[in-house]
Amino acid sequence: MTKWSGVQIRNVRSRVEDTLHVGDSLRVEAELYLDDIAAEHVLVQLYAGPLAQDGSFAHRQLTVMAPEGERRDGWQLFSGSTRPAEAGRFGFTVRAAPVHPLLADPHSLGLIRWASPA
Repeated sequence: MTKWSGVQIRNVRSRVEDTLHVGDSLRVEAELYLDDIAAEHVLVQLYAGPLAQDGSFAHRQLTVMAPEGERRDGWQLFSGSTRPAEAGRFGFTVRAAPVHPLLADPHSLGLIRWASPA
C-alpha cells in the first residue's frame, strides 16, 4: 500500500450545462493518478445524490466507474453514469479505494481518496 499514498483524483467533470432533469443520464469523467497501480486494483466510484440545504449529500448513490483510454504518465481516465431520481439540487464527486480479492471491504483500511473540491 506504499504507492497508494500517491493516488490522486483530478478533472472531475460532466457535460451538463445548467439543468439536469429527473431521469436524465449524467455521465461523469475523472482522471486518476495511479502511478503504476493497475486499474483493476482500484475501486473508483461516482458518489452522487440530492443536496441538503447546507450543501451536504442528503443521501447518495454509488456507481462504479470504469477505466477508459490509455494511461499517460500514470494518469487514467475513468467514467460512470447516474440518473437523478428526484428533483432539486444535485451534486457529485468521485472517490477511490484499493481493491484486492483478499480484501473483504475496500473501505476498511481507511485509504479512501476523494476528489478535491473544484
